[in-house]
Amino acid sequence: MAGVARTSPRTLTAVCLAGLGWAFSFGLGAPLAALWMRDAGCSAKVVGLNTSVYFLGAAAAALWAPALMKKAGRWCITIGILVDALSTALFPLAPGLTVWFLLRLLGGVASAVCLIPMETLINHNASPERRARDFGIYAFCVALGVGLGTLVGLPLYAWSPQLAFA
Repeated sequence: MAGVARTSPRTLTAVCLAGLGWAFSFGLGAPLAALWMRDAGCSAKVVGLNTSVYFLGAAAAALWAPALMKKAGRWCITIGILVDALSTALFPLAPGLTVWFLLRLLGGVASAVCLIPMETLINHNASPERRARDFGIYAFCVALGVGLGTLVGLPLYAWSPQLAFA
């Protein structure tokens, strides 16, 4: 006998839309940061290191995100998304290499702070027989957001580089 689903459609929809929003910012920021740095004269090695710093920030934050979730709960999602979006929007306004690295590190930390609670919420609320389906819907939204961010960001960068980050 199938169990009763614990995930309300509204909660799943909200988490999926939040994931799509975060992913749009990620899909926008990752390639645009690389282009911005390239256009500023940075080598491919420096651009690659900058991208690595983003993921190192996410990895480091993943270690303390569960403790933060106990204190801030679902606010972690909102705070993480806002800080990540802000770090992306501020990137072209930063005065140079050091701040670019700090913004990417901050963006990585913020990503972990929002993604871990979103994925936990999906897994915790879904009944076992719906967990894969619910997580698949969430993963689709994240992939769609990354793709849309890149699709929108790259043409905007050619037209107005600073505006593309916003």
